[in-house]
Amino acid sequence: MEIRTKKQLREEFFKTYPEISKKKITLAPGHTEYVCDTRCVFSDFVDQLEREGVITTDLAKTATL
Repeated sequence: MEIRTKKQLREEFFKTYPEISKKKITLAPGHTEYVCDTRCVFSDFVDQLEREGVITTDLAKTATL
């Protein structure tokens, strides 16, 4: 598995965790984000892939849902 872009990273995340919520919440007009549980799992996912050398440190630092 080779992940080079943020889009590929997000796709792999939702493929790896199909049960994870894709629900978004509105924090302010025009500003939505995924629920906290989803963001926490994504963060752990990114950290693990960086440790395993699947993604670069630069990608890990800039990755967002």
